[in-house]
Amino acid sequence: MAAEVYKNSPLIEAVFEIRFPAVLSIKCNIDVFHDKIRKFFPLIRQSSPGMARLYDFLNREQDEIIRVGIDRISYHAKKYGGGFAKFQEDALKHLQVFVNTFHIKILGSVGLRYVNHIPIVRIDGIIPIGKYVNFGYQIPNQCFPHEFELLNTILVVKVGDGKLKVLLQSKETANIDVLVLDFDFIQIGKLEAKSVVSYIANAHKHTKKIFENLISDSYRKVMRGE
Repeated sequence: MAAEVYKNSPLIEAVFEIRFPAVLSIKCNIDVFHDKIRKFFPLIRQSSPGMARLYDFLNREQDEIIRVGIDRISYHAKKYGGGFAKFQEDALKHLQVFVNTFHIKILGSVGLRYVNHIPIVRIDGIIPIGKYVNFGYQIPNQCFPHEFELLNTILVVKVGDGKLKVLLQSKETANIDVLVLDFDFIQIGKLEAKSVVSYIANAHKHTKKIFENLISDSYRKVMRGE
């Protein structure tokens, strides 16, 4: 059964990254790679000196980015209308060109990140957290009431062959109160570039499961447009 694609998804950015032992020739031959993806990513943004990445290659709408360094490459998408299947297809298509160009065979890590912004409505300044996510703090009521104006929690959990960092944070962006739900999965080890399809699928499986369990029933209806 195909995974559900939500009509009103809170996802604002998805990122897939692979890291590998540094290849110095990437710096001198980055133009060879860009020539192969120029049709999709014609815009170039050079990084500042000392940063890990070398260049960002952007599409004309600037909602897709290929970020390249001598020991890493990542694909960033700010549109996720086609769901994970479309994101995976696009990410692997461009990363495979890079892997083939520079003959990358061994990876040090793979990472998948989903950043969600859930718009929230406060009640007398308080965040009604249960309306949006199935999450709470086990704190005795006599210590202080469970009425929070600010949230900022980071959890790191071992899942499958990797680790998942989860950030739950309240913030204001563009004059809108949001609940940030940021999932960052990483798998580290002596990994093979030829198996990258299974790595991204595995990362998505674990992240998706936790996301679905965290989202409240009432906010799921909002995502479905009900």
